[in-house]
Amino acid sequence: MWKLAYQSIIQGPPVAMGRPRMTRTGRAYTPKTSRTYKDGAVKALKDGTGEDWIPLDGIFKIKIAFVHPRTKRLILQKGSLPHGRIWRPKKPDIDNLLKMTLDCITQSEIWIDDNRVVSLTAEDYYCGEDEEAHTLFSIYQWREDA
Repeated sequence: MWKLAYQSIIQGPPVAMGRPRMTRTGRAYTPKTSRTYKDGAVKALKDGTGEDWIPLDGIFKIKIAFVHPRTKRLILQKGSLPHGRIWRPKKPDIDNLLKMTLDCITQSEIWIDDNRVVSLTAEDYYCGEDEEAHTLFSIYQWREDA
């Protein structure tokens, strides 16, 4: 049976994992935007777990909602759009957003490794009118004894 093991929010607009770049000398590096977002998210997640946190171990199912700020065009169309969240079928691709979030969770030592995830659900939205951009994730752990 799946039991909620951990839930958190990464504040700010979601950022996709950038493709590795190469210098002229052949050294690979991650783009600055991705590095900056990841560093901030990992720090915030580590601060949220505390020093005595033991990383989760087992089999996991994760649900993630990416909530982006509304574009200017959507803000100007006030009368014709819903007040709540709107689906966002745009770049960056949802798989790159997922990669960033899973890497942030792993580096913040919430779980042992993202290779333990067996089920994943993700949704990509523009935020509602009274909502700030963020990434919300819920980690469920398989418990046979429950």
